[in-house]
Amino acid sequence: MKVLLIGGSGMVGSFITPYLAKHHELRVLDMVPPKRADLVEYIQGSISNPDDVARALDGMDTFVNLVMRSPQGGSEFGISLLYITHDLTTAYQVCDNIVVLYQGSVTEAGSVERVIRDPKHPYTQLLVSSIPQTDRSQRWGNDEIPIAEANVGRATSGCRFAPRCAAVMEECWQRIPPLFQIDSDRAASCYLHKQAPVLPSEGIGRVFHRPVETSTPTP
Repeated sequence: MKVLLIGGSGMVGSFITPYLAKHHELRVLDMVPPKRADLVEYIQGSISNPDDVARALDGMDTFVNLVMRSPQGGSEFGISLLYITHDLTTAYQVCDNIVVLYQGSVTEAGSVERVIRDPKHPYTQLLVSSIPQTDRSQRWGNDEIPIAEANVGRATSGCRFAPRCAAVMEECWQRIPPLFQIDSDRAASCYLHKQAPVLPSEGIGRVFHRPVETSTPTP
């Protein structure tokens, strides 16, 4: 995958570049050259200049915003960016929160640390279990989750993952599960957690982790 790192010459960019470069082609958009220029293509420019951003995005598959927060909190330009990817490992490295989709429907959402390290939806568990392991002693999640191949192809008016889910129940075929708020920073669309309160779809932001923001004392 071709990935653009906006603000990739800073501290965070310098930290994650060696890891990302093992798996992706990288390009950096920043005002100063990156420390690891041997690992990336560099384009000088600013995120505040639309022409620079358009030039840097040309030919890229996705991008990550690494502009550091200002002392007053929030990004330097008061914006948030959306990182869309199939690669959970890079999402874990660069995101605060994650929303996992299956066929366009939300299956699990919340703090990236909680969702990746301890997935609650069977689909998220499958995704995490499929991450290649270079060190078998360092596990991302639980053991591999079986797939219910016998149900593949069965029509459903309920959960879209039901035909492939090893934990499928009868109600999964009949009704689309709502988002159940499992804890303060996690929600999953799965009847395995129906004892938890229902989270309205417009309230999904309630389970997102918000980094602690610092402020500069007023003289």
